[in-house]
Amino acid sequence: SSVRSPISCGRAMGEAAAQQPAEEDGGPSLLQRFLNIGKRCVGIFAKSSPPEPNPEVALYLQSINIQQRHLLTIYNVFHAMKGLEEDDSFYTTVYAVNAEVLPVLIEDRRKWVLKLLKCILKLGDCETEATWDKFLWVMLRFCSLNKVELAQALFLCILRIRDSTTYHYIRYYELGEFFA
Repeated sequence: SSVRSPISCGRAMGEAAAQQPAEEDGGPSLLQRFLNIGKRCVGIFAKSSPPEPNPEVALYLQSINIQQRHLLTIYNVFHAMKGLEEDDSFYTTVYAVNAEVLPVLIEDRRKWVLKLLKCILKLGDCETEATWDKFLWVMLRFCSLNKVELAQALFLCILRIRDSTTYHYIRYYELGEFFA
């Protein structure tokens, strides 16, 4: 899990001391490393509520019966992804994450699903950064697709990824190359 418990924060302090270069090597000092890990541990407990979604997203959340507790669970994942970015900042409220950390959402078969995730993010205008509203909109819309809509989304993604010259059908060799 990417969210650290207080116990794992203690372990992380010891791991950080072993992994970080010494001060002589130009790396962060022991005090800086300790403060960075402390910020991450405090961040687990000092999170604020999720930002208010814009009216269009809020209306969609209401239409699919997403309750506040569900929204909080989604926000906890979103907040944890911000912690995976390279900086050592402390965040109470997260409004956007870098798109490079979004692949951590994929637990199984990442190698095959990663191309599709990138395509879905591109369709949702989240190629470089996913704001809280865009993240909610894209992920919840995708997760609520029925079988026919999911097949259409896969079709669009295959066409975009393969940069196909045809737009109404996929050739058998294009499918073979895509799934190879």
